[in-house]
Amino acid sequence: MPHLSSPAPEPRSALQLKQTASYQRSEARALASLLGLDEGAVSLILPMLWLGKSDLASALYDCVGPDHFALHEAQEFFYHGPWQENATYHGETVLQPEPAMDPTRLLITTDFKTGDGQVVVILKSTLRLLAKAEAAQSLSAPAHKTRAMGPIDFSLPAIDQAMIHDYASLSGDDNPVHLDVSTARKLGLSNTIVHGMMVMGLTQQAFTKPFTGLDADPFPLRFTCRFLLPLLSGQAAGISKKTSDQDGRFSERLTVLSDDGPHAMAHIQYHAV
Repeated sequence: MPHLSSPAPEPRSALQLKQTASYQRSEARALASLLGLDEGAVSLILPMLWLGKSDLASALYDCVGPDHFALHEAQEFFYHGPWQENATYHGETVLQPEPAMDPTRLLITTDFKTGDGQVVVILKSTLRLLAKAEAAQSLSAPAHKTRAMGPIDFSLPAIDQAMIHDYASLSGDDNPVHLDVSTARKLGLSNTIVHGMMVMGLTQQAFTKPFTGLDADPFPLRFTCRFLLPLLSGQAAGISKKTSDQDGRFSERLTVLSDDGPHAMAHIQYHAV
């Protein structure tokens, strides 16, 4: 999801968008390869690429304008079933400003359905809207270490600028804060920011059970993430993992950590087969 420049929003009605998308194996493989997933695995963040090809970016500008900054705070994917290759899916997106929250949030919900109306996946994004000066402080401040940080169970490869550019090309998220060092430094950062969705996607490397997108996989499946502190290009990080298997429901909590603290906290949960 782009970190967009935007104004302090005024209360207004929700915006709605419609789009079509299809599961293309070549696109899925390109994303999985970039995220370091095993051959045959399907990235659970794949639908975000489809949103990048929609009118969502312009709709965000219509919602919030040019004077503030929209920071991706949380993301959720709720899968009801697998993708079918070459099938066409119909997406309906609602953008709902929440001015009563402090600071204002923008909630974005997208349902992707089959032609006969069956929901395949629901995406929910939460963006925090900040004045640019406040955004700079938020981005450069250290993460609050309010939770005990576990040991590193899985080391992530350093994400260089070439990988960030590749993800920008796939996703359509070409915000300068990801691609231009001078823009990042104006926000008090020493380097460009790795896309939050890319960080979320990288946690799938540490899953105990791979997701292949085939009918044999367990559904429903819920994959969520909270973004705490930007991960910078070239910054060394790893994943701390906690696994639970109770009452037929398997889950894992994955925290992306560096010496600066926790960057993201992801949670994968589904019924055991």
